[in-house]
Amino acid sequence: MHQEESRTPSIEEVILYLEEHIQRDRHTLNGAPVITDTDKDITKTIEGRMLAYIEVKYFIERGGMG
Repeated sequence: MHQEESRTPSIEEVILYLEEHIQRDRHTLNGAPVITDTDKDITKTIEGRMLAYIEVKYFIERGGMG
């Protein structure tokens, strides 16, 4: 059985991941409120997640990691 080597993503890959998710959440929030198929409003959840991604990206870019 072949087992893939796990590797730690580079800082650049992490920043790209965060940026993609920030942009996706911004796009989703353009049509706020965000309502699920069970009529639950998850707008604040998406806003909170986006803000967390922004803060982590900011932390990394300011030299908090590496």
